[in-house]
Amino acid sequence: MSLLLESDHQRNILAVTTEFTGAASDTLVQRHAAWHRRPDRHFSPDEYVFGEKGMLYSARVVGPHKGGDAETPDNRNFEWQLPRLRVVSEHTIGILKSRWSSLRDLRLQLWSSDDVVFAFEWCVVCCILQNLCYELGDTPQFEKDPEVHDSTSTRKSATASRSRRRVQRTVLAFMKAWGIYKA
Repeated sequence: MSLLLESDHQRNILAVTTEFTGAASDTLVQRHAAWHRRPDRHFSPDEYVFGEKGMLYSARVVGPHKGGDAETPDNRNFEWQLPRLRVVSEHTIGILKSRWSSLRDLRLQLWSSDDVVFAFEWCVVCCILQNLCYELGDTPQFEKDPEVHDSTSTRKSATASRSRRRVQRTVLAFMKAWGIYKA
């Protein structure tokens, strides 16, 4: 399965493009992404996607320079800075797979098109839950500053824990109902 995620600098997942097998090229998936087809609906005038060499560059997708263009001092500096900016999206994917371990190894029998749709929907739901966790203040432990312990963060953390337990119960019930729960 191939998914293309768009995230912001705060690790919120803004868009998920699905419906492609792992054999699909990144450029093919990008061509079908809503933000690529209709950038006017997804970006304000000063917003961009920082891409990789294999992506299709456009007015909204900025990536490394290719060929001789990469040799000017300004472009070399840009080439050095770009991975530092893109690392947030890589962290977003890592956090997503860490929090929702089913994404690392989604074991589903894909016998029908409904099964494939279910697998893609599973991935999208994990992305939605990831955003909900961030919104409720439930961030991965390595992102938390151990020096900050105010009453607001404590309340948010308690609220996040309750929400996580509620969501976990709902997801487990769903998995049991579909027969994919492994004890």
